[in-house]
Amino acid sequence: MPGNLPRAISEGIITKFNNIRCAVLEGEIRVLVLEGVLRFLLNAPYPAMIRLADYNIDGVSLPPVADRSIANSSLISYFKAKFGQNTKFSVEYISQGGRIRTGMPDFILQGICEAVLEAQNTGEIDARFEDMAKRISKLATDLMNVGLVPLIDEATGYQKTRVHTVLAKILDKYIQPHFSEWSKTFPDEFYEHIFRLYDWQYDPQSVKRPSYIGIFTNEYVYKRLAPGVYEEIRKRKPEKRERIHQLFSGEIGYPALAQHIDRVVLIMELSHTLTEFKRHMNRRFPVIDANPSVLIKD
Repeated sequence: MPGNLPRAISEGIITKFNNIRCAVLEGEIRVLVLEGVLRFLLNAPYPAMIRLADYNIDGVSLPPVADRSIANSSLISYFKAKFGQNTKFSVEYISQGGRIRTGMPDFILQGICEAVLEAQNTGEIDARFEDMAKRISKLATDLMNVGLVPLIDEATGYQKTRVHTVLAKILDKYIQPHFSEWSKTFPDEFYEHIFRLYDWQYDPQSVKRPSYIGIFTNEYVYKRLAPGVYEEIRKRKPEKRERIHQLFSGEIGYPALAQHIDRVVLIMELSHTLTEFKRHMNRRFPVIDANPSVLIKD
């Protein structure tokens, strides 16, 4: 039923891959429109849509990449090794335009490529499948260089959505919506070493600090803690008696903050000069980009 089908949240066209349409569905399921995949693999301008239910031989599902003559070819053993029983080679979904489409999941196409390459490497490709094997071989080479998931995410624009989602999850772990009760977070040694490195006169009895201390704390603590943390706390406006560290969550954020402060203090202790301290910090704990795309693993 259409009401039960997943919906496409992003759609696009992979221009590097024969202009095949693709989509990211709810649940981060990535698919390529099946007709486009078949058009490429079978080298047919308008391939007839294959009845996927027919492709189950001896209890093993087979991908829709050729006619039933594949059952008598050397490829059958490779597909059997790659795909088990009841493998679903396609998924129906509702496009952003409201149409019901059939897509092939990205990992299925990856599996097809791997199976055909394995058969090709052993010299067991039947003559009637050589053209298809050549196209798959080229495709597999391209995928090894780029990756299918990044191609789909780039084509659909989902990469930006992923970045925002990852960033939101990080901030949910580190930052809480309200200020907690105050507790001493920055030890006296933190300020003592700052004064030493800058050659300032330190008075342990005084709570007055140069305004630059805030800039220093932002630069070497909050900017180097986790992606987006510094940008998020800048949006929050603490009242007169509130401090930024009161925003950090007790489960993950505050412990991570306290641990990082300890590390900064240790590096200050080991540094004889301000230049040496900056060099150690930039090497061990560089400023973290607010864009967490580097954390996304495919």
